[in-house]
Amino acid sequence: MYKGLQIIQTLNKNQFIDEGDGMKKYYVWFIIILSLILYIYFLSGVDTTVVEDLDIPSALGCDLEKLNNGQTIYSFPVSVYDFQDENNPTSFVRIGRGETIGETREDRQTKANRSFVLGLEKIFIMSEDMCRYGINGLLNSLLVNSNISDMGIAIVCKGRVEDYLNLSIKSYPSSADYIEGIIRNARSNNFVSKNYTLMDLYVRIDAEGRNLVLPYIDIENNLPRLTGFALFQGDKMQTYLSIKEAKIMNLLREDDVTGVLTIKQSLDKYIDVQARSKRKVKCYIQGNNYKFVISLNINADLIANEIYTDLNTDPKKISEFQNDMEKEIEKQCYSFIEKMQEEYKADYLDLGRVAAAKVGRDPNTDWNKIVSDSKIEVKVKLKLQSQGRGFY
Repeated sequence: MYKGLQIIQTLNKNQFIDEGDGMKKYYVWFIIILSLILYIYFLSGVDTTVVEDLDIPSALGCDLEKLNNGQTIYSFPVSVYDFQDENNPTSFVRIGRGETIGETREDRQTKANRSFVLGLEKIFIMSEDMCRYGINGLLNSLLVNSNISDMGIAIVCKGRVEDYLNLSIKSYPSSADYIEGIIRNARSNNFVSKNYTLMDLYVRIDAEGRNLVLPYIDIENNLPRLTGFALFQGDKMQTYLSIKEAKIMNLLREDDVTGVLTIKQSLDKYIDVQARSKRKVKCYIQGNNYKFVISLNINADLIANEIYTDLNTDPKKISEFQNDMEKEIEKQCYSFIEKMQEEYKADYLDLGRVAAAKVGRDPNTDWNKIVSDSKIEVKVKLKLQSQGRGFY
């Protein structure tokens, strides 16, 4: 028995020695590899610098500018953070001008005393003039630059871009931070999508059966505001929709979005609901004729009710309200569809994309014309899920 214990103790001791030797070898190799990495790093001559010595942009902008001689040139304003006061960072605008996009970079750097570092920009603003002229060349220059963040939000603005970037907004280091917040938080209302990044712009602008739609901002009372949406055909902006019109377009166009729906009879007779919409589209083909059916499945929570009495106690009243709201939504949807087909003559609901997936892709197909000539049916199903805490 005693000899057996000695054998076990000897084995455990040898095992401990082996494990200890293994750990020592591990640490030796770790130190060797770490030393090699540090040696290569410093041998490569990599420079380090503090953030105060860098131009880090919060926003990139693109505009067209007319000179006194009538010549039109590119103007690229950039909002740059200023970290000189680490407790209160601010921003300023550097502008590059040139006859080509490359020349704007050269011009901007002649006025900059610090290195320019891309990759952290929050928004990309294009003026309406630039968008109506065409943005293909601009997008090509952005796409080839791997340093530019493709997650920044693409926006169209009224007037000059530099006016927006020069705005001073209390509690914000730059106006770009404020504008980014406007667009991101707009998702909770007006059925605004989240798909307005630079990457979304790349994949949508030339996609078959799709037309680009981007948020449109203006300045009111010295503050930027989302006032509507810019509608494109190809790389050119064609028209502008107010936020009220765009709400219905977004409802028909987007899936899994939220917003407010209303039935209004007078100033003191109305009902509002907060709604979440799910969208499905089906395409039917009969000969050369296309038919699209857009189904909207909406769940709603009550915000205010000044029309339907006893809504919280009478199931018939709930059914009456749901039917009335469905008819009101369909009425507004058909009104937009009629305007889209007859006035805009373009597909801003991405219906061509659904049809292309069904019949096969063909770059020569004019889906704007096909959708404008097609029958579009809207089916709305609304369910009132919650009435809140009650009435008094």
